[in-house]
Amino acid sequence: MKKLFLVSLMMLAGSAWAENQITLACLADNPSELAGVEFQYQINEKNKTVLATRGEQPSQIYIDSIRVLFAQGQAQTSISRSTGRFSVVQGGELVVTGSCQLIKQPKF
Repeated sequence: MKKLFLVSLMMLAGSAWAENQITLACLADNPSELAGVEFQYQINEKNKTVLATRGEQPSQIYIDSIRVLFAQGQAQTSISRSTGRFSVVQGGELVVTGSCQLIKQPKF
């Protein structure tokens, strides 16, 4: 079932990326005190922009066929386009991990 979900996410993401803009809801799963906290990102591949519903607005944005990378203050966020996993690194330490899915009704 988990593999089916990942394949579905990749297929959905592939078609959505073709439209140049997607919105992802990313749920933290680590550390446990942040488990279930949602982060939303609106990503526009064509314009190389990312909007966030939490924290500072992203800067230093890098988007390629494998991942989306951006800074939010002192933190670096990475979202895998193939697995839907995200991670946040701050001060060289991995501080948050979780998974993302496409959403149709963003909070933006």
